[in-house]
Amino acid sequence: AFNDSFFAQKLGVINPNTATIPGQVFLEAQVLQKSYAASGTKTVQQKATGQVTIYNAYSSDPQPLVATTRLLTPDGKIFRLAKGIVVPGAKIVEGTIIPSTLSADVIADKAGSDYNVGPVTRFTIPGFKGTPKYQAFYAESKTAMTGGLVGTVAYPTDGDLAKAKADMAGVITVAAKQKILSEIPPEFNVIEGASNTVIIKQNVITGQSGDGLFIIAAEARVSVLAFREADAVKMLTARLQKEKGADYEVKSSTISYGTGRADFTSGKLSFPVTFKAVIAKTIDTAALRAQVLGKSESELKLIIYSLPDTKSALISLWPF
Repeated sequence: AFNDSFFAQKLGVINPNTATIPGQVFLEAQVLQKSYAASGTKTVQQKATGQVTIYNAYSSDPQPLVATTRLLTPDGKIFRLAKGIVVPGAKIVEGTIIPSTLSADVIADKAGSDYNVGPVTRFTIPGFKGTPKYQAFYAESKTAMTGGLVGTVAYPTDGDLAKAKADMAGVITVAAKQKILSEIPPEFNVIEGASNTVIIKQNVITGQSGDGLFIIAAEARVSVLAFREADAVKMLTARLQKEKGADYEVKSSTISYGTGRADFTSGKLSFPVTFKAVIAKTIDTAALRAQVLGKSESELKLIIYSLPDTKSALISLWPF
């Protein structure tokens, strides 16, 4: 019987003297989002945003457009470039201009839901008005502009945030552990206390759709220090052979583990082990055969019963 502590060490080896076996650290990242109800309110003024495709049907020269360049819808709504861009030059094929394109983010000139417009087939650029570029540079949007709002929206209170972050910490910890356990090879043992989850960040995304919800976006990293049970049995076998002798072998055994204490800085795990085994001394049958050949029954019995650590023996002679 063995009832003591083991050590699983990263990059370690099987050492019966120090009760150490090799350990391996597994790492996994987990990203998760979850919605929560907001009990507070906030007055907001938000500008709609979206994306447009800008065309250059003017010349083969690239055209820079500064941030806040105006784009005008047919019904007079102005959107502005979120940042400066350079529209590539058009291609000229056999004297024909083939327009070039570039996608760009835009933001409404004013706040409000009036700017949550659907796809627009043609934006003009007022800054080019009165020049040949006015007809040759234009834009279109293939998706709707969204997010424009003026009014009161649900907003999380400090209590909402604290409760949501605490809940998310528990949810992402469970999810991260489940994910890493599903990926660790089956020959490895993961015991209680051999994992550590660190919440790297929790970002709050407030709802803009009027649904009264906000989102916690979290990222966590989980570390697990695992070991192979086969290595534990090898170490225990080596330990008992050191105590009893190399000619002993394990016939049957049971092994169980207690809660571990992991140090991920050093890559070391200590944990209690209970090991119970039935062991037997092996007999060199070839040497024994040579000893008993030609012996009388009384001499044979003397040899058999003088074998070290023999508990019992049955001698059967044939023919009589």
